[in-house]
Amino acid sequence: MFGGVGIYRSINSGRNWTSLAPSGGTHSDQHAIAFDPASAHSFFLGNDGGLYRFDAGTLTWTALNASISAAQADSVGPHPTNSTVVIAGFQDNGTARFNAAQPPASSWTEVDNLDGGFALFDTVNPLFAYHTFATTAVGPWVSRSTNGGVTFNSASSSAALQTAMAMAGDGGAAYYPPLASDPAVAERVLFGAHSVYVSNDAMATWAQQTTQDLTGGCNSGACGLEDLEIAPSDDTKAYALSMETSTTFRPMPFKIFTTDQADLQVSASQPNGAEWTDKTSQLPPIVFPNSTQATGIAVDPFDYSVAYLSLSGFTSATGIGHILVTTDFGGSWTQADGNPTLQSPPPANALPDVPVLRLLVDRNDPTANTVLAATDIGVFRTTDGGSTWAPFNLGVIPAVAVFDIEQNLSGVVFAATHGRGIFQLTGEGLPGAPPSPTPTSSGSATPTPTPSATATPSATATPTRTATATATATPTATLTPTPMPTVAAALAVSPRSATFAAKLGKKSKAKKVTAANKGKVSITLIGAQVTGDFALSKRCGRELKPKKKCTYAVIFAPTAKGLRAGLLTVNNSGSSGPRTVRLSGTGK
Repeated sequence: MFGGVGIYRSINSGRNWTSLAPSGGTHSDQHAIAFDPASAHSFFLGNDGGLYRFDAGTLTWTALNASISAAQADSVGPHPTNSTVVIAGFQDNGTARFNAAQPPASSWTEVDNLDGGFALFDTVNPLFAYHTFATTAVGPWVSRSTNGGVTFNSASSSAALQTAMAMAGDGGAAYYPPLASDPAVAERVLFGAHSVYVSNDAMATWAQQTTQDLTGGCNSGACGLEDLEIAPSDDTKAYALSMETSTTFRPMPFKIFTTDQADLQVSASQPNGAEWTDKTSQLPPIVFPNSTQATGIAVDPFDYSVAYLSLSGFTSATGIGHILVTTDFGGSWTQADGNPTLQSPPPANALPDVPVLRLLVDRNDPTANTVLAATDIGVFRTTDGGSTWAPFNLGVIPAVAVFDIEQNLSGVVFAATHGRGIFQLTGEGLPGAPPSPTPTSSGSATPTPTPSATATPSATATPTRTATATATATPTATLTPTPMPTVAAALAVSPRSATFAAKLGKKSKAKKVTAANKGKVSITLIGAQVTGDFALSKRCGRELKPKKKCTYAVIFAPTAKGLRAGLLTVNNSGSSGPRTVRLSGTGK
């Protein structure tokens, strides 16, 4: 037996080969073959569509996916406020939408075909949703939804993007190019190739966000951007990460860039668009960007200056750790995988020596010390900023590669595994939905009749009995599904941090914090709270109209000498969620 794109058999020691699926029966892109010990010449086949059995006596295929989860998820995009709805991209199985409000048999629905890449909802107005496909020889392909991910359309938005890239002379996009939704402005999306492109109308049209090339300089998409992150707390700040490659005319290192102009684009008044700054040289000397692959950046949801960088490879071979953290917007980086001396094997309470694929800074912890790492063997967690790590699979996620890990504004976490479906963590943040089935290909998928590398069949996503990861052994309460917002409302606060000084028994002068409604409808300000030795001497009213601002005034009254810390939280009805300001004071 030989498996490539198709599956073939030889009965004369390899002199001749015959396709075993010329008219259907199994999926394309084969991964594993195991002969059935109970039936001569019959075998089991694992591929992009899951698990199948070939009966040598009847020359027929049987799909075995009804009770297993075998979907190869590339990404997961949770609805920002409704924990019962997600969209996800799957290798060779399109893009699918999950809705827990539907019966289990129909909770997963395929909403687009081919290879599904990055998938996400618009953070401010989730009636819009977006995803990428695998890049083709023509260029990158993107798709947009205007009905909450129920249906997608790709033709016009992809043509507009390809035209913008051609006019810019862009070198090309990665296989799965990244997208980023602006956390404060509805329908504003960034796309990464060699450069960055922006759409202000939910991917209907595209323009250059900058004229810079943010890669190592190769002449193809092999070194294109692989991650693009806008800071959730400040949409003027962003990080970009390009790929390392040795497949081009010369080896290319990965590159890290930051900008404080993520809200700008190329225009008559800004002919070069946003300015991005190369921060790659700020990495520690032991990190060689041309010797390992960086895989992603995770930004602190409360402080744009804090971000974590994940690295692939094995420390025993590369001499490089797996996670780095910056607290000054990329100006400097320190190791945060629990193994600062690069021991082999790592210490028992460190991250194991395996590739780290994605990271998530948990918004349930405002200190940003809780981070989840998606690795080749499951999920790990630190609660002390990376000093120590422990497995966080909770007996549910198997030892499998986790390609993506994301969190909605309610604090619910979703993990996308490459081969065992998608899991939802319901013990953190708000309770989630009942156990979430994950999609696999159905037995009705049409296989590739010939070993053509370009022919990719699509399969209908079907639910399986995959358990939902829970943080405790007790049952998690089920919430009534939250109605999907139909308006764009986003609250922004500035500054994002404030410092004070005062003598014991005295109060500092008040400092202003401005709240601005950047959306299209009024926002209800539900209430503001401060922690620590801080208080509010002035509050905003209950309603903030579109494009209007109001002011909070914060004072500091130390109860002890030395550094004091606190947090201002402004709860509101906007779809961007609660807004926070870090407070620090010195008692004298």
